[in-house]
Amino acid sequence: MHPVLRHNNNKVFNPHVQLCRHCHSKTRGMTLIEILLAIVLMAILLTATAVTFDAAFKSYKVNNDLARTSTVSRNAVYQMCSVIRTAANSPDTALILVNADGTSCCLVDSLGRDVIYAYDAVNKTLKVNIDSSDTWYIMARNIDPVDAVTPIFTAWDPLDDSLPAGTVGKVEIAFRASSCDASQIVTMSAIPRNVIYH
Repeated sequence: MHPVLRHNNNKVFNPHVQLCRHCHSKTRGMTLIEILLAIVLMAILLTATAVTFDAAFKSYKVNNDLARTSTVSRNAVYQMCSVIRTAANSPDTALILVNADGTSCCLVDSLGRDVIYAYDAVNKTLKVNIDSSDTWYIMARNIDPVDAVTPIFTAWDPLDDSLPAGTVGKVEIAFRASSCDASQIVTMSAIPRNVIYH
């Protein structure tokens, strides 16, 4: 015989009977509304996650394109400025010449070679030609002027009046480099060494 336990209010409590009743109760599953609500919540979370991943991938692509464009265009402008700094820049030997519309820069480099840097507006490229050969080497692609009034190449007179007439004080290079959705303005100036050490 099982002991009968009493609780407050003199109600009879038998633990075995309670366990037995609990064993026979129905196990209840999820209703259709609960399942639909779970599916809707999961769809909202997956959509938010997909949007976040898409934004991250687009941002990565833009940054990657900008980094590539920046590297190529800066390498081109560094190379041009290095050659301009060491170029012959005197009426006695040779002058650095920039054409009227600022699309080309002609000079004689430190090795005595004729070098022409040119902007090709049709193909949107910066090119170089050495010793008037038939071959033009492309330095950078997807190049545009910064705006309608700023030329790619600009020659400035020297600040020192004691230099011979025709001597170039500095050459300024400015252009916009683009790649897909990214673009960057690149500018740099090169002062020939004979102007610095005069």
